[in-house]
Amino acid sequence: TTVGYGDLFPLSNAGKIVAVLLPIMMGIGLGAAFITHVASSLIERRDKEMHGEKEYEKKGHVLVVGSTGETEQLIEEIQKDETYTNQEVVLVADISRHPYPDLENVFFVKGRPDTLFALNKANIKEAKTIVIHTGSDEESLFALINALKLKNSACEITVRCLSTHSLDTFS
Repeated sequence: TTVGYGDLFPLSNAGKIVAVLLPIMMGIGLGAAFITHVASSLIERRDKEMHGEKEYEKKGHVLVVGSTGETEQLIEEIQKDETYTNQEVVLVADISRHPYPDLENVFFVKGRPDTLFALNKANIKEAKTIVIHTGSDEESLFALINALKLKNSACEITVRCLSTHSLDTFS
């Protein structure tokens, strides 16, 4: 496989076969290895996002803490509100996979919503608004206590209280 004048080239038949096959195999092999590596990296990244294993690193987001049967509707209502235009919603929930992969601008963090670890993974310190929506007053109370410890001073918190008996406790 020579180009130009005066290049070196193999003279024997065995040398010619090696000179033809070696670059072809190396080219195909290296190209396939590169494409496989890129595809594998993209798939792994997407898989980590779907399983909530990645940390959220952006600022100014709406943090939804907890998940119930009404969470999808809550997120859709937040996204429709002009106050939250172009803000991402970060959902912290103790479920195995992203429950709403088709909703735009929704990032999922897997973890118990009442733990410091999960809240920090969702970058609570940079959240603009926090909505605690766990489905249990006890879990919401622990999430609220931890959120109050970690949030920035400008962040607003809204807590869904299920029982009127818990209102005094949340106050």
